[in-house]
Amino acid sequence: MGDMKNKILFQFGSITMEGLLNDSPTAQAVWEKLPIESIVNLWGNEIYFETSIVSRLEKDAITDIQMGYICYWPMARAICIFFGPTPLSNGQEIVSASPVNLIGKVLGNPELLKEVEEREIVKINKMFHREVQ
Repeated sequence: MGDMKNKILFQFGSITMEGLLNDSPTAQAVWEKLPIESIVNLWGNEIYFETSIVSRLEKDAITDIQMGYICYWPMARAICIFFGPTPLSNGQEIVSASPVNLIGKVLGNPELLKEVEEREIVKINKMFHREVQ
């Protein structure tokens, strides 16, 4: 999925989750717009929220999603985070509503995002350093 390089921090109320962006054009556009603040929408085990970012569907856009993927949904100008099945899923597979651009993945356990509530405020900030493990 290209080089992972830019580390970000999502804040949903008391829940925080780090993520790593890849080097795709859309991920670069997201990085340049940070910090971002928006309002959470839920669709099954998907969090999505509108941004002012405008990016078109990339040629390697996907609908077959893995746990913890961070994507950009051009139709809604939204960033999406997937942490389990959606209303379109069959069993445990994760399916997006329409094709999305893969822009990164969360670090840590995506299932913690099940605590996030509809209409909650989400903030995304840049994290410049990589912590030493």
